[in-house]
Amino acid sequence: MHTDSTSAADVPCLGHLTSPAQAPGQSGRRQAGPAARSDAADPAVIVTALYSAHALSLIRLAHIMLGNPESAQDVVQEAFFGLYRRWDHLADKDRALGFSQVTVRTTRRRALAALGRILKEAEQ
Repeated sequence: MHTDSTSAADVPCLGHLTSPAQAPGQSGRRQAGPAARSDAADPAVIVTALYSAHALSLIRLAHIMLGNPESAQDVVQEAFFGLYRRWDHLADKDRALGFSQVTVRTTRRRALAALGRILKEAEQ
């Protein structure tokens, strides 16, 4: 069995999302008071925490499905970016991870379909 040692820090464009409690320019300590409470409702903080907790397993799954680690990372990045972009339109915020998982599968299908079309055109 192949083990993937990819971490959030290794994923291009999203490597800065490895610490959900720490935004750029902040120390590692959490603030107390209203600023800390508002972070809990901030979509960037929530999506970052979800990414930190679940991206690696989703990248591994996408890698198995696509057979290419770079494409797997791209698919997962797109899923989390889509989640962040659509956060205000997400009816049930508790299902955000499920949204990302479905997006990974959908994006994978689209990528495979596009690859199939390219290969078919190349054969002709």
